[in-house]
Amino acid sequence: MTLYIPKIMIAQFANNDTVSFEGSYGEVQLLLEKDFTGLDNVSEDQNDNYPNPLSFK
Repeated sequence: MTLYIPKIMIAQFANNDTVSFEGSYGEVQLLLEKDFTGLDNVSEDQNDNYPNPLSFK
C-alpha cells in the first residue's frame, strides 16, 4: 500500500505538535503516527524517531 501526501502536509507534520493523521476510504482505514523515541533503554536504533514529549517532563 502506498500513501501519497502533499509535501506541505509532510513539512507541517514534521514540524508541529500533530501526532497523527487518520482517514478512511470505504472500508479501508489508515492511521499514520509519528514514531517517538522510547522512554526505556532499548537496543534498537532510534536516531530517526521524534523526541518523546514525555521525556521533557
